[in-house]
Amino acid sequence: MTPVPAATADQPSAGFVEVRGRTYYEIRSLDTMPPFLMTLVGDTDLWMYISSAGAFTAGRVEPDRCLFPYETDDRLEELGGLSGPATMIRFEDGRLWRPFDARHSAGAASRVLRRTPVGDAVQFEESDAETGLVFRVEYALADELGVVRRAELHLPEGSARVELLDGYRNLMPASVPLVVQQTMSTLVDGYKRSERVGETPLAIYALEAAISDSPQAKESLRFNAVWRSGLPGANLLLDDGAFRVFERGGRPEAAGVVTGRRGAYLCRAAVELVGGRPEAWTIVADAHLDHAAVVERRAMLESGADLQDQIEASLAGDRARLRTLLDQADADQATEDRIAAAAHRSNVLFNAMRGGVPINGHRVDRDDLIRFVRLRNTELAEVHADFLRALDPELSLTDLRSRLAEAGHLQLERIALEYLPLTFGRRHGDPSRPWNRFRIRVRDEQGQRVTGYEGNWRDIFQNWEAVCRSYPAMLPGVIAKFLNATTAEGYNPYRINEQGIDWEVPEPENPRSGIGYWGDHQIVYLHRLL
Repeated sequence: MTPVPAATADQPSAGFVEVRGRTYYEIRSLDTMPPFLMTLVGDTDLWMYISSAGAFTAGRVEPDRCLFPYETDDRLEELGGLSGPATMIRFEDGRLWRPFDARHSAGAASRVLRRTPVGDAVQFEESDAETGLVFRVEYALADELGVVRRAELHLPEGSARVELLDGYRNLMPASVPLVVQQTMSTLVDGYKRSERVGETPLAIYALEAAISDSPQAKESLRFNAVWRSGLPGANLLLDDGAFRVFERGGRPEAAGVVTGRRGAYLCRAAVELVGGRPEAWTIVADAHLDHAAVVERRAMLESGADLQDQIEASLAGDRARLRTLLDQADADQATEDRIAAAAHRSNVLFNAMRGGVPINGHRVDRDDLIRFVRLRNTELAEVHADFLRALDPELSLTDLRSRLAEAGHLQLERIALEYLPLTFGRRHGDPSRPWNRFRIRVRDEQGQRVTGYEGNWRDIFQNWEAVCRSYPAMLPGVIAKFLNATTAEGYNPYRINEQGIDWEVPEPENPRSGIGYWGDHQIVYLHRLL
C-alpha cells in the first residue's frame, strides 16, 4: 500500500496503512493537531467515546452505566492520564516516560493515531525518542466481554529493562446515576469499593450501598469489572493514589480491598525487552454486571483456558456481525477513491446506528408484531387476537398490509402500519451534545436481537429516508409514522419511539430547555418521503 507521507514538525500527515492484515487510516504527528472526538462502534450495547488526546469514557446502554465518568468532549480532552488509560514507563537510569499524556510530551519521538475505516478499532502509538521503544494500544468492543484494550511494548533492536505501570485510573463503580456523577462526585467517592476477586487478576468496582439520604437499607448489587491477560507476575493495584507513588519513584503496594477512594486497575511489572520480541497484554473492562456474571468471569480466569484466544474469537465475531449489518444497509462502495468509499461506509454505519436496520429484511415476525400491537393498544390486541394469531409465523410487510386491508380492521391497520421491525438503532446523543441522552438496546436479557426504534423527530426521519432506499417496502410504514406524529397544523413532537411519541415539556425555570427540535422541516421531509 502507499506509505503515509512523512510528517513535518508542525504538520501532520495521513493515509491508509496495513497493520497485521487490517487496514487503518493513520494520522502521524497527532500531537500537532487540536484534539478531536471519536466514537468506537460495534453491533452491541457497548459505547465508547475517545478523545484524540488519549482519555475516553465508555460503558453499556446509557451514560448511567459507565466505566469512567461521562464527561463532555471539552473536559474529556483535559483528562488524558487522569481518567481512563494511564501508563508510565521507568528506564534503568530513572527517566520516566508517559505515553499519550499530552501534559508530559517530553521524550516522545512521535504520536500516531490509527482507526479502521468503519471505526470498530482505534490504535494509539508513541515511540520514545531516546531508546526507540514503541508503545501501542488498541481499543475494540466485544459484546460478551466488554471494552478490550490490547497493549504492546516493542523495542526494534537491542535490549532494555523497564519498570511498567499501566492500566486505568478513576474507574467508576456500577449504579451511579449520571446526575449524581456530575453533581455529587465527592459524595460518590466516599461510597466506592474496589476489590480484587480471590487470587485472580479480576477486580470489581461497586458502591458499599446505594447512595441515599433516607433511613433505609439499600444494597447496591451491580459491579463494574476489569481483568487482564498477560504480564504474568505483575502486581495489581486498585488505589488511584498508586499512580502518584510510582511517579515519585516509589513502589506502591497492592491491597485486596480499597474503600472510600477512587478506584484504579494498575499493573506494575518489571519487563525485560529484547529487540524484535514484543511484550503484549490485554485489559478487559465491563459495566453493570450481576453476581452471576462476576462468577462466570472468575471461573473463566481460573479455568486455565487460553484467554487471548477467547478474546480474539469474541472480537472476530463482533466484527463479522457488524459487517453483516452494514451489508444489509448497502454500505459497500468500490471506487478508485478509497477515501470516498470509506466515508460512504462510515456514513451508512452512523445512519444505521441512528435509524436502525431491518432485523430480517422485509420479513415480519408475527409474535413480535403482536407484542407491538399490545404495546400500543392492549384492548385492540385482545379484540383482534384471533386475526393476529391466524397470520403466518413469518410474512412480508407487503403481505401483512394486504391482509389488514382485506380484513377492514381500520384501527388495527392504523397501528400495524407503524410497525417497523428495525434493530441496531439507538437514541442520538454523545459528549459533544450534552443536552441529548442516548440509550442503546439491541438485545434482550437472553441475548436475542430485539426490534425497536427511538430518536429525535428530525434525526430519525432523515435517517429512515436513507434506510428506505435499501428497503422500499418500509416506506408506507415510515410515512404513516410521520403523519401520525404530526398535528393538523403541522407541529411535530420532540421524539419518536416505538411506544408512540414524546412531546417536549416547557421548563420556564430553565433558560436552556428550548435547545432541541421544535417544529422544523415538516414540509420538506414529507415531500422527500412522498
